[in-house]
Amino acid sequence: MAQPQAWQFGAFTLLPTQRLLLDGEAPVRVGGRALDLLIVLVEAAGKVVGRDELMAGVWKKVVVDEGSLRVHVAALRRALGDDGDARRYIVNVPGRGYSFVGNVSPVASAGLTEAWSKRVEGLSFLPPLLVNVVGRDDAIRDVGRIVAEHRLVSVVGAGGVGKTTVALAAGAQLAPRYRDGARFVDLAPLTDARQLANVWAHAVDPSQPVSDERDLGALLADRQLLIVLDNCEHVVQAAAKLVEVVLAAAPGVHVLATSREPLRATGEWVIRLPSLELPPASGLLTAQQASAFAAVQLFTRRVAANGAGFAFTDEDVPYVTEICWRLDGIPLALELAAGRVAQLGLRGLSERLEDRFALLTKGLRTALPRQQTLRAALDWSYELLSEQQRAVLRRLSIFAGSFSFDSAVAVCEDDVLADPCDSLDELMLKSLLTVDTAGDMTRYRLLETTRAYALEKLNDAGELVAASRRHAHHVCSVFERLEADSPLYGAAWDAGRARWMDDVQRAVQASFCVLRDPDLSLRLLGATASVWYQRSLMDEYRTRAEEALDKAGDLAEQSGANLMRLWYALVLCYWYTRGPGPDMARAARQAYDLARRLGDRDFERLSLWGLWQERNGSGAYAEALELAREYAAVTPPGTEAEAAILGRRMLQWSMHLMGEQESSRREANVALSLIRQIDHRGALGRYQLDPDAAINAALSQALWVGGFPSQALTVAAKAVQSARSVQHALSLCFALFCQCTVLLWCGRWVELGRQADALIDVSADRRLGLWKAWGQTFKDVQGYGAEGVVAPDWRNPVCGLLQIELMATVSDELLDGEALLRTETGQCPWCAPEVLRAHGEKLLRQGSAQEEAEPWFVRALDLARSSKALSWELRAATSLARCWSRQDRRGDAEALLAGVLERCTEGFDTLDVQRAQEGLRS
Repeated sequence: MAQPQAWQFGAFTLLPTQRLLLDGEAPVRVGGRALDLLIVLVEAAGKVVGRDELMAGVWKKVVVDEGSLRVHVAALRRALGDDGDARRYIVNVPGRGYSFVGNVSPVASAGLTEAWSKRVEGLSFLPPLLVNVVGRDDAIRDVGRIVAEHRLVSVVGAGGVGKTTVALAAGAQLAPRYRDGARFVDLAPLTDARQLANVWAHAVDPSQPVSDERDLGALLADRQLLIVLDNCEHVVQAAAKLVEVVLAAAPGVHVLATSREPLRATGEWVIRLPSLELPPASGLLTAQQASAFAAVQLFTRRVAANGAGFAFTDEDVPYVTEICWRLDGIPLALELAAGRVAQLGLRGLSERLEDRFALLTKGLRTALPRQQTLRAALDWSYELLSEQQRAVLRRLSIFAGSFSFDSAVAVCEDDVLADPCDSLDELMLKSLLTVDTAGDMTRYRLLETTRAYALEKLNDAGELVAASRRHAHHVCSVFERLEADSPLYGAAWDAGRARWMDDVQRAVQASFCVLRDPDLSLRLLGATASVWYQRSLMDEYRTRAEEALDKAGDLAEQSGANLMRLWYALVLCYWYTRGPGPDMARAARQAYDLARRLGDRDFERLSLWGLWQERNGSGAYAEALELAREYAAVTPPGTEAEAAILGRRMLQWSMHLMGEQESSRREANVALSLIRQIDHRGALGRYQLDPDAAINAALSQALWVGGFPSQALTVAAKAVQSARSVQHALSLCFALFCQCTVLLWCGRWVELGRQADALIDVSADRRLGLWKAWGQTFKDVQGYGAEGVVAPDWRNPVCGLLQIELMATVSDELLDGEALLRTETGQCPWCAPEVLRAHGEKLLRQGSAQEEAEPWFVRALDLARSSKALSWELRAATSLARCWSRQDRRGDAEALLAGVLERCTEGFDTLDVQRAQEGLRS
């Protein structure tokens, strides 16, 4: 019995000969395999067609798995709107097969066939995209433009990155340009590359079977057609050969291929599809700002689609950003993750992504098996590699960050893998390894998901210990060479070292946990000390170094240079995390003794800096000044400018604390002039603060004490800006500390609160206990200045004696007895006038007579004048004038205040000047 020209069921008309399905008069976009299934099922309407029969009838001699049948049945149901309830066309009969249950009737199609034969020209027979494409507008546009210019274009990228989606969207737009439209050839189910030509031919015209590539070329010779050749990677060699034959035989055919690696066929134009755009890894964004990034947009849309009521808020941004970064912006991974939000919540999901392969397992039921879990997507790529390529991929997973070609070879090369170079190239071509050629050196990296997968394989293969040891020794050798070959200052620090931080941390972690080798830990920590400092990771470094020292054997067997660097780094760690104390003094002395023994003048100077800083923190300002002078003695003219700048900075701060404000400002100006003679952005050195920020920060305090509050505010703000520009947390902490001090002296309580919060945020993020304690001190000061509230527990031993001295300059209510004792014994000259004045005010507040307080004000005034501290002089004069006025010495009071105010050239809006002017008026 002859097949009817058309079948009708519901609103649909099926034209088998024309391979066309109509919904009313509109063509339905449905894939070629799905259309074949429909024809077989409709012809046997009401009967059960077995799975084997369906697969044999649709795929003929092509070997595919049963999952492909389920995928195409699901696609057909979607195209027909079959919801299994109100509208049913295809039912699954368990254990037997499928049956078409719609009411089917043959249709007389006179005239219909001819009309639609003309209208079918240029139609796209590509599978429809069922969701909106997110973040790929530029890629789709580029693909469309390039396909118009080149006959073979390959969209290449990692698994799950969205290659098929981009190709289908571009193909749908391009189809009308071709007389015979577009066809979709899905190679994913193909298990026998010899069937490639037959699969291709079937997608174009099932009525014309072919036996080889020559027959396929002949079939397509007169066609003007776009072929979307999807999922080529597992048959890439056969695909490349077949494409070349077709393009030679059929000049009207263009091929748009997708693959995880290029076909490497003649005339191929490759477009590498990157991950979706990610938001900044750090920094505060609103939900609206974050949604401008494609990865966030896709993830939040899919979350909303999976669970009613989801609304992306500002509070969600940190968790969503973390998820997007951890999943590399890969669309498949983001969609799988979105399906877990209803169960775990955003925060729970972000915290559990270490176990991503067990977690991300709920893909669409209709997706291909390799797209239903994150592990399956990577398994697909891994199984296509040669054994050597797999071994190289496993070993590269030991890198935590990007790496150079030489580093890759150092970790991979051994007796087993004598030459990993070809494997590196192949991994890059197969989209398992990304490459960045933007800098002065080509860098490689694994996507985070790929790295996690390969690291799991490394462990399963029993290779983790060996790879960890090679990696740790390589990191050591790199940094030991850098430390030996680079000057201590200036160009010694560069962005290249910063890129190593993740690998440094991984190597140190492995030396403790995987290798259990404390001697290697010490070697690593000594060699890499500078990079920990420049990343302001002082607390973590201290913990690791103390553990290594505790577990190590004979330290005499360690490299002296490495130990010297480690002890000096510990000086910095103790200072920034715990403040001054015996541990800091011991570490500085150890570093100093080693430097002297090794004849290393640079580290001798740095160790003197450590001893100097410890003495300052302990309140021994006179001893610290002597150490600063000793530093100057071992830094003769002609020494590197950066070393001389550090010496001037030490003298600058010591002079300030010794009450010699003019000398302090002079040293600062000399240091700043030295900075202008060099590229100060390269003068950060390995172990120091940004010199421009540090010198201006300290200068701001000397300026204020000297009577220049407006300049002090300007210079302090400049120091903070400079510290932010170099993105060095320790430099920023010191700059904020000095700015907060100037703000509290000027009575700028609101701005003080903001900058104190900034200091707390920066220091808390890096666990810098010293600066966090100072941030809280300034918050206590702000509370007192703005609301008059005295914090009962404002003393913090981490801040040292400087804290009690500074608090005495805020109010007599905050004057501590130890500050007065230190003043009377000459141990804190920088604030002595103000401490004496505060004690006089405290006596009056406690009910003493004016005559009893007066001598303290007189002493404060005389001491301020002798040290040329105009701001302290103004405060002392204001207190003394008030005292005299109450003793009927108004003329003396007026003359005193007028004389001091006359010498004030700026800062007329500050609290001290306003109080003095008010006293003069009253």
